[in-house]
Amino acid sequence: MRHRRGWAAIWAGVALALVLPAPAGAHALLVESDPADGARLTEAPEQVVLRFTEAPELSLTDVGLLDTSGAQLELGDPQASPGDPAAVRVPVPGLEQGAYTVTWRTVSRVDGHPSGGAFAFGIGVSPAAAPSAADIPATPPASPLEMAGRLIVFLGLGLLLGAAWVGGLAFPETPGGIRRLAGWAWAASAVGVVVLGIAQQRSSGAGFGDFLPTTVGRALLYRAGAVSLAGTGLLAAARWPASRRRALLLAGVAAGGAMLAHVAAGHAAARGDLAWAKVVAQWVHFAAAGVWLGGLAALLVGIRGGPDEVKTRAIRRFSFVAAFALAAVVVTGVIRSVNEVGSWGALFSSGYGIAVLVKAALILGLAGLGAVNRYRNVPRAGNSLQGLRRISRGELALAVGAIGAAAVLATLVPPAQVPVAAGPPPGVVTQGSDFATSVRARLEVDPGVPGPNLFALSVTDYDSGEPVSAQRVALSFSFLGGAQVAGSTLELAPEGDGRYAAEGANISIGGPWQVTALVQRATDATEVPLELATVCSALRIEAARPNEPTVSVVDTPDGGSVEGYLIHLGGPRYEVHFTFIGPDAKEVPVDGLPTITAWRPGAPAMTLEPIPLTRGHFLAEASLEAGGWRFDGSARSDQGSYSGCFEEQT
Repeated sequence: MRHRRGWAAIWAGVALALVLPAPAGAHALLVESDPADGARLTEAPEQVVLRFTEAPELSLTDVGLLDTSGAQLELGDPQASPGDPAAVRVPVPGLEQGAYTVTWRTVSRVDGHPSGGAFAFGIGVSPAAAPSAADIPATPPASPLEMAGRLIVFLGLGLLLGAAWVGGLAFPETPGGIRRLAGWAWAASAVGVVVLGIAQQRSSGAGFGDFLPTTVGRALLYRAGAVSLAGTGLLAAARWPASRRRALLLAGVAAGGAMLAHVAAGHAAARGDLAWAKVVAQWVHFAAAGVWLGGLAALLVGIRGGPDEVKTRAIRRFSFVAAFALAAVVVTGVIRSVNEVGSWGALFSSGYGIAVLVKAALILGLAGLGAVNRYRNVPRAGNSLQGLRRISRGELALAVGAIGAAAVLATLVPPAQVPVAAGPPPGVVTQGSDFATSVRARLEVDPGVPGPNLFALSVTDYDSGEPVSAQRVALSFSFLGGAQVAGSTLELAPEGDGRYAAEGANISIGGPWQVTALVQRATDATEVPLELATVCSALRIEAARPNEPTVSVVDTPDGGSVEGYLIHLGGPRYEVHFTFIGPDAKEVPVDGLPTITAWRPGAPAMTLEPIPLTRGHFLAEASLEAGGWRFDGSARSDQGSYSGCFEEQT
């Protein structure tokens, strides 16, 4: 009865491990993109670049692009990003002004987990108008089938390695029960590899013909090959009794090889410093657990019946080796946990950290029971095996729980790999190249409003994409609207890797600006023309009745506001209206006439002729082509300066 209760506890641990809940198990998480999520560009990008926490499987990566209407655009195939294995780039067609949504789905080439998501950017307009990504599949939850496959692989390989060393080295002749246990362990390993392969193939979204040639598919084949070699060793042990111990040890070595293939396709192999050392540490952790706990299960099978001298020697040999195996499990477990969890806070606040705590508690319980056996029951093994068996069955029940926790950990995102949440993108991003196409320049302006801004310019070689080192980098500013604004220059300081930055108040008025980047090197000087417009954060108020325009409102620092709207007169003819309102909610008497500008990226700004309707309300007629337009209005009065803007599609 006690024997049955012990095994019942073990299988209860298996069941508990299989039903442990787990959040998302995809590990190729998006770190950053270019264009960035929420970016507002003034020039259409030539490509979309995505960089992940782990290297993505290129053949299983899909990137889509939706235009403002939600229509899917034709893109080029995802390509490797030179010099960065964790990034992919996708060429995009010539894009018009508007808002766009990028959708992506990939599979980590490290551990085979899928991930997906979406982000938006705008060209000349706010990305808020981009089509919703609500119906786009995001990162799927961890697959119960994959967790089951990993658990079966852990149990099978651990038991096989333990049975091989105990049956081949601890006993002078391998007991029949240990040979049968090794056979069942091999069968479990084979089933686990098959289940894991089916789960990963389903998650990839590709057929087996496309899945197996990938890095993830090849890792699965490596596991299968090592397990097959272990099966060959077991068959040899059964067929040739004289070589049974050597054949059993061969099966154990093959099991160790399967463990190495398994951990090389997991978290430990993720990109980062000393990935090979992390793989070795994780393999030692896995193998030591097999020697300790798999060996304990084999020992219990081998010492059935009453005590004798052979069993006593085997118990002592196992106890000696198990002490070193336990130390290896603890040391490597601590090293890997520190590396994956990253902080004390994440240890208690993340699902991964909690699973680590559960596993650590189970291992501490195992160590305590092992100490009872080593210092109490092993010395008594020559007279009685009852205490050793009872405590060992408790160890195995806890061991299954620990292995279940390890299987869950393999499907969770380590906190140290979760990308730090990026702050909001710069207010304005623009990019371009010089006339001779020798360099590319990307300018970020934060916050992108009139007044002080941080200007950050990234300069790269046009062909290779390598950062450009320059002796001098400067920005020259000229306003494209009708107002008479003096030009200015801002010197940028180098920050490394082709990035140059400085703070300045060179953008003194809202609207479109021409910015020329001067890149001076030892042998030449290059000018890159760029265009940008200040951020237009107008509040749109939809019309209450049909045929009435949508009014955009911009609040002013003194508590007033500027209202703007567009009226279609037919064909390309439009009226642009601006009203300047003071803090008292009354129209402001404007000095002279305001400046009203219509502008779209890539075209010259148009200065329109204002016509006064009332003391603070003006209109201007304009002939506008179809597309997205930005309108700026600024005026002066006795109460101060007022400026506002709005964007409309014509």
